[in-house]
This record gives sequence, C-alpha cells and structure tokens, in this order.
Amino acid sequence: MSNTNVVLRLPVACEAASLSLSTLRRLIRAGRGPRVIQLSDRLIGIRRADLDDWLTSRSRK
Repeated sequence: MSNTNVVLRLPVACEAASLSLSTLRRLIRAGRGPRVIQLSDRLIGIRRADLDDWLTSRSRK
C-alpha cells in the first residue's frame, strides 16, 4: 500500500502538520482544513495524500 493512501487519525495528522488538535479541529469545522473521512460515528481520519495537498496549498509563494 502506498503511503499516500494511509488514513491518519487526527492526533497523528496534527503531529505531521505541526498543529495542535484544537487548531486542526477548528479549521476542519470552518471548512478550511484538509478533507476528512468519517471512520465511524465519532471518529474521523485524514488520508495522508489529502493532508499533504492541503499543506502544500497553504504554503506561501
């Protein structure tokens, strides 16, 4: 399996993006965060590729 298809749970995605959990949750709620995947009723994840794309889109040019 490719690394880009791995689904990261929120705490792991936060560590990879160097963000706090509250900041990432706030961005997701506001529609400004990476695309999420609903894993269960109370659990969301983020595909590594989606996180990488989101981080790239936020970089200054």
